[in-house]
Amino acid sequence: MEKVEREGPLMPKTSSHSQRIERALDVYRESLERLQNATLEFEAALLEFEETLNEGAQGHPVDQSLRLLSPLEVCQRLGVDTRSVYQLLRSGEIRSVRLGRAIKVRQSDLEGYLAAQRGRSPHEVSLRNGE
Repeated sequence: MEKVEREGPLMPKTSSHSQRIERALDVYRESLERLQNATLEFEAALLEFEETLNEGAQGHPVDQSLRLLSPLEVCQRLGVDTRSVYQLLRSGEIRSVRLGRAIKVRQSDLEGYLAAQRGRSPHEVSLRNGE
């Protein structure tokens, strides 16, 4: 059997569709690049803001509750491993905020968690932390 090529209103021209798709992809790529740049700028601004808060908080004890801690700092203060801290963050037992890709814990939230833990027995606390 011979292959019959048809052209007409039902068979669009392949080259024009390819060109339209290429143009649409170019616009999409450019939009993604702009979004990525905006996200990076936003993240940098948030980190700069965090540093400003932390520097100000260190100079003014009244603002210490605004200080943002990294998960590593939380590990050090609690004396537990990172796995345990991330588990507490995921479960919501310790409240956290996201700054871009970074996870931060307000010092006041950590203090609230510690105050709540003081009311529990050491055995109960270690069971909750998976130890």
